[in-house]
Amino acid sequence: MSNIIIIGAGMAGITCAVQLKMLGLTSIVIEKNNIGGLIGDARHIENIPFFDKYVSGQDVVNMMKGSAEKHKIRIIKDNIKKIYTKGRSYELMGLIDMYRCKYLVIATGTIPILNEGYLPGKHIHYSPVFQLYENKNICILGGGDIALDYALSVNETAESTALICRSYLKANDSLIKKVNKSSINVSQYTGIIDFDAGNSLLHTNKNVYSCNYLLTAIGREPFLPHIPDNIDKKNMYIIGDAGGGTRMLLNAGADGINCALSIYEKEKK
Repeated sequence: MSNIIIIGAGMAGITCAVQLKMLGLTSIVIEKNNIGGLIGDARHIENIPFFDKYVSGQDVVNMMKGSAEKHKIRIIKDNIKKIYTKGRSYELMGLIDMYRCKYLVIATGTIPILNEGYLPGKHIHYSPVFQLYENKNICILGGGDIALDYALSVNETAESTALICRSYLKANDSLIKKVNKSSINVSQYTGIIDFDAGNSLLHTNKNVYSCNYLLTAIGREPFLPHIPDNIDKKNMYIIGDAGGGTRMLLNAGADGINCALSIYEKEKK
């Protein structure tokens, strides 16, 4: 049995594991995909103080990997589906193995909010597949930071990029200025009527667009594994984006540090 298990290797999870190690406590991180999560898709990250200029999402992921390696953080690849309690321990059921721990940290991040009637498929994406978009006509649905960041990345190699927003652009001013200076076709207060993937046409209430792929970024919501209502949560922590609240890297990192300090204080008693 491991004393501390962290589910998720995003900013909150990795920060928590590193802070625990610095406090003399060893943890195991379980991640179903890759270190960094959604961060790796970001073109520019500008909301980190003390950096002279923006950094890419991949830059941040590389920093996280370097820190995890430096502190010898053990990362296991598995997908945790259910959580139980057994005595004073938590039991985790993964697709590959079962795990037990005294302290459980859930840092599983978020998942995309689906656009009703447009399920993920060959031509409808909720996470970008940038290598597919080169020299193609891409339509992006959304008006927040993620949608605009995706649009700027896609526009670097796509034949054409259209940004379709159901209301107004809600991203930060820096992103909006960059989009407005680019060749991205922006349409606000626009609704999708039909996506004819066979003919690569996207019909809206204002226009018809050539569209090989529709990338949807209309929001995200916390993602949690199945947790029974009656489970003892005394030594369970839900941190980072999984806990809701403002989705910013610094907030996720602070959550990870505070979680590690809380566990450390309990272990000292």
